Amino acid sequence: GLNTSRNSSGNIAKSETASEKHDFSQVFPGFFYYLNFHTKKFAILNNVSMMQMLFSLVKDVPKRLYWLRSNDPVPEDLRGWSYHTYPVRPRAYFGLGVSEVAYKYCETFRDLWMRRKEYVRAEVLESSPLYMGKLIHSLMNYAFRDASEIVSRNLGPLESIRRAQELSRKRASELTKSYYRKAMEFYMTMVLSAISTLWIQQSLTNDPLSYISIKTEFVIDGTPVGLSNTLRVDAYHEGGVIIEYKLGNPDPLLTERHSVGLAGYALAIESSLDIPIDYGAIVYISELSRRPSIKVFPVYISSLYRKKCLREAATAISTAPSSRRATEGRGVEAACYNRLWEKTLCRRKGLQG
Repeated sequence: GLNTSRNSSGNIAKSETASEKHDFSQVFPGFFYYLNFHTKKFAILNNVSMMQMLFSLVKDVPKRLYWLRSNDPVPEDLRGWSYHTYPVRPRAYFGLGVSEVAYKYCETFRDLWMRRKEYVRAEVLESSPLYMGKLIHSLMNYAFRDASEIVSRNLGPLESIRRAQELSRKRASELTKSYYRKAMEFYMTMVLSAISTLWIQQSLTNDPLSYISIKTEFVIDGTPVGLSNTLRVDAYHEGGVIIEYKLGNPDPLLTERHSVGLAGYALAIESSLDIPIDYGAIVYISELSRRPSIKVFPVYISSLYRKKCLREAATAISTAPSSRRATEGRGVEAACYNRLWEKTLCRRKGLQG
């Protein structure tokens, strides 16, 4: 436990050196105040309980959506393991990514042609939402893994915080320069929240790691359904829930496309592992900051989303080869501009829109 005593105001104060307190307060103000009020086993109960909330919401997704599945079950011919028959069987094997199929950054799929046939890559600027989204993805995955590593070492509260500090600087410096401090603060929020959630679980079951039954950066082979052989799911809960992190707040159009993307991952997992995947959770993270808001949008991966995914994949396969003509000589329509990228594939090719 911590060496604590009550000060004149009645609050618990921890015996610590000034250098220790100053060092940590510079990284993440407020956490020593928090540690003064809680023991290791009942750690983060305020804003940093978001990870515990996230785990609980994801775990409850099947319960919340079971009635949808019972009223609208997915037929066998729309499961990924039916990849040898129509409609799951792909028209061609392009090794497409889920984002290329579901998100339709370019309505005409010209971006797909330029990536796959002309090997043009867009420059992702650090000011773009795409860059920030990738950064948040990486920080979330590191937070999960690092929290498990710290708790498995059975470190005390202060040692755990110091280790989290070290890792926050390391992860932030590895991933970004422009947003170093924000990345460090965001990581600290997530990793300390995850650590505290594991401590709570440890106090209840003596098995802290059983609570995080989530695999991060879950790699799956989507070749049987015409997708990439190295699809990366942001996270996968052992209860059969696919988890995708998204930057921003829920938007009806984007949420619809993200749900179609979940169907793509579900088809790939079913084709490779022969297990049914019926549920997904889109985790919307408002911003890269010390106190982001997190909203979990549960999704039943229904026949409708599966059909949309298969239809978009078929359209991409049939349209992309003919998109070359549209990029030669007469410019490119505005629809070809990826609204998430500051510099588009078309601009990199010197085309006009």
